[in-house]
Formats: sequence, C-alpha cells, structure tokens
Amino acid sequence: MACKIKLCTVITLVALMLLCMSVSSHAFNEYDKVWHFSISAVFGAASETYLHYNTKIETPQRIVYSTFLGIVPGIFKELYDDRQKDNQFDWGDMAANAGGALVGALISNYINNKIEIRFDIKEKKATVSYQIVKF
Repeated sequence: MACKIKLCTVITLVALMLLCMSVSSHAFNEYDKVWHFSISAVFGAASETYLHYNTKIETPQRIVYSTFLGIVPGIFKELYDDRQKDNQFDWGDMAANAGGALVGALISNYINNKIEIRFDIKEKKATVSYQIVKF
C-alpha cells in the first residue's frame, strides 16, 4: 500500500511540473534553456521523492544526490549533442540543467516534508493532509 502512495506522489509531482511547461514546438526551439531547466526540475523532484521515501539519507545529502540524479539525463543529452554534426556540448544548457534539478529537488523536499498520509484500516479510509503550520 505504501509503495502505491509513493508512486502516486511521484506521478503527481511529475504531472504537475509537466503541466507548468509550455509544450508547443516553437517554445522548444525558442526557449532551450527553459526546457533544460524544466525537464531537469522534473528529474530532480522525482529523484528526491524516491530518495525521501526509500532511504534514510538526511535532507542535505538527499538534495545533493537528487540534484546530481536530476542532471544525469542532461549530461547524456549534451554528450549526444557533442557527437552530432554542427552541434556541441553547451555549458549554458548544463547550468540550466543543474539549476532546474536543484530547484526541483528543493520543491519536492519541501512538499514531501509537509504531506502526511494516514490509514484507518477499520474504517477503510485514507486521509491525506498538507501541513501548513507546525505546532
């Protein structure tokens, strides 16, 4: 049951981040750095959510690992670009990848620390709450 909730959290975060991006083909060509930032933010958030629920890594290290995992697809994309004719490895794209992965990991960590899920087996219900203020 807990695995399903973790999967739902990851899917929800990815869907929300993808919905925030413009998906027109013109935007892809015009706003290359925005795309690099956005896609890396999705990977950073997904990585942080996975590590948040499946490891006992403390927050600072988890964010660092999530940021690194979030830029891995960007690294592979830039290495692929470097091998293409009339294209090269772009450090500006890598900066956008790193920034996006870090922002995605930080947002995901903030949200994952605020979400609380409770199960009541007897009444067959689940309660999901978002903690606004901590007393």
